Amino acid sequence: MNRLLSVSRCLIPAFATACLATGALAQMGPPPVGVTILNTPLPVTGTITTSGSVTATIANPATSPARTSSVDDPGRIAYQVLQSKSGCSNLCQIQFPDVPSGKRLVIQHVSGSLGFNGPPKSAVVNLAKDAVANSGVAAFFTSVAAGAGTNNFFSVFDQPVLFYIEAGKPTVLASGDESTISNMQVTLTGYLLDCAVNICAPIAP
Repeated sequence: MNRLLSVSRCLIPAFATACLATGALAQMGPPPVGVTILNTPLPVTGTITTSGSVTATIANPATSPARTSSVDDPGRIAYQVLQSKSGCSNLCQIQFPDVPSGKRLVIQHVSGSLGFNGPPKSAVVNLAKDAVANSGVAAFFTSVAAGAGTNNFFSVFDQPVLFYIEAGKPTVLASGDESTISNMQVTLTGYLLDCAVNICAPIAP
């Protein structure tokens, strides 16, 4: 009997100690889990004042601007170029300046006039991204001619288009029907996108 009491005196404190330790662990919660951030943070520079307010200067220099994917920014570069050519012999072709490197030209409107040596019935005008023979026709429209005076025949055209060029020279080619084209004047209107600042998605073939 005395031996049983002696064992009980040892077990009861040990059981109580184990219960207290288990309760303490439960209150501490699960062990901490490590988290690794994989993204590269955007560098930000600034200054902090001690007057109670905080001011920050975000660095976005023109030499290395932050890249975005907004192609609808109203700050895109306006494009409007007028070219003319005389001394044509029925076929009249005008090549506009090369699209600058790193830019995309979006042509939205083609307008102009044709001069003839005689009264034509119509004229065909083509728009391409380079010399028509090398790149094919990108846009096609017919302009009905009108006459004014005995030796002053002309045709005008005014055509909305949507045409994209990233490399090459915008080219307009006109051919007359039953008469010789003597001169042509063309205006291209649209805008340029800077693909180094606004990411330009590839043009689908």
